[in-house]
Amino acid sequence: MLHPLSLLLLVTTVTTAARADVLTLERVIELAEQQGPEAQSARAQVAVAEAQRDRAATATMPSVSLSSSVSPGAQMTVPLVSQDGSALCTAGNLACSVGTVPVGSARAGASVDARWRVFDFGATAATVDQREHVVTATRARASSSSARVVAQAIKALVAVIADDELVHVRERLAAERTQQAAVVRGRAELGDSAMADVLQAEVAADSAAFDVELARSQALVDRVTLLGILGLGAGNGSVGDGVGGSVGDVVVDANPGLDLQLSATTMAATAVANDVHPDVRAAREDLQGATSSVVAAERGLWPTIDANASVGASLVAITKPDANVTPSAGLGLSLSWPLLDLGRGADVRQARASQIVADKARSARETAIATEAARASQQLTSQQALLQRATRLRDSARVAVEVVTARVAGGAARLGDLLDAQAALTSAEASLVAARAARAQATVDVAAATGVIDRASFQ
Repeated sequence: MLHPLSLLLLVTTVTTAARADVLTLERVIELAEQQGPEAQSARAQVAVAEAQRDRAATATMPSVSLSSSVSPGAQMTVPLVSQDGSALCTAGNLACSVGTVPVGSARAGASVDARWRVFDFGATAATVDQREHVVTATRARASSSSARVVAQAIKALVAVIADDELVHVRERLAAERTQQAAVVRGRAELGDSAMADVLQAEVAADSAAFDVELARSQALVDRVTLLGILGLGAGNGSVGDGVGGSVGDVVVDANPGLDLQLSATTMAATAVANDVHPDVRAAREDLQGATSSVVAAERGLWPTIDANASVGASLVAITKPDANVTPSAGLGLSLSWPLLDLGRGADVRQARASQIVADKARSARETAIATEAARASQQLTSQQALLQRATRLRDSARVAVEVVTARVAGGAARLGDLLDAQAALTSAEASLVAARAARAQATVDVAAATGVIDRASFQ
């Protein structure tokens, strides 16, 4: 375990960007959705899926390309010249001779070509439909990811609130123990208390002070966890526009805090989690997308018809005379039919296998979500029962302290009895704080089981 002072230095260094501000439940939800690293990654994945869908849709759109070529070269000519080289002569003239002369040449061409997929028996449409289902599934998963981050943030907020209450409980006991130790020392100086009582009171005071430091250290750790979930680490921004301060200055709003209650809408949603949970919607979209992939793979075995157009010119130059330019243009339709393509056949088999996998994954996801909703609801019921028991235990401990205090004042009980009763009360109060926190976190788990969690999820 880190020493409290070392932990405080670490927290101050890591979270220098955090400012004194009040973290309400609404603010925590807002920051988790906007700045949480996991939520940001999910939004980026949605953008990727949308770009892939748009790319698939361009298959039926016209494309235009420009191409050009240049090929310099040389060729040998065989002219007939007079023996003195003064003039050309005709073949068969004995006064003529044959010689070879190198002549430079160049060929160049340029064309603009257009292509338009006219008909492909729905292959492109099926591919676009599959990509559209991917986009919808990715959005659903992004929503689910955001809900998980929000749930983690709220549970971290609950832990911080519980820490603060526990620190107050420990501080109250430490103050009582310090006061008792002072009283016992004063009575010992007057001869009314034994030295053993003084030592017992001082040990109890030191132990209570140590428990306060432990509680404060845990509170700092949980604050760091909360700010990390909210994306408020070093260099990532601040909680708000409040005045300066360290992470220890970040104040949390304890309302509703440990008394968090679900709204009626969320309670009703847990019964039909399979219809509202984004993970289930994503699994169903995956299945529909896999079905579209099968259609696209099968249509890939069918012919495609393209319209083609081309406009261009070619140039041939051979030193002299002048270059010869030849324009060209063309327009037509082309038919392509993969009569034998083993790769496309394998694509069809793979698509059908993927469809089966997607169907099984959907069924498994629906079962898992329904199970999680039932588990979370049962856990909340159990935590509510434990909370009632912890409340009764705290009330009984309070009565016991009052009785023992009166007996000590009347001389019927010793100081040790009072210290024990106070320790039992503090333990009961700490257990009550833990029970309230556990019930609040179980409440968050029930809301998270629906896959949709926001401020409206709670009363």
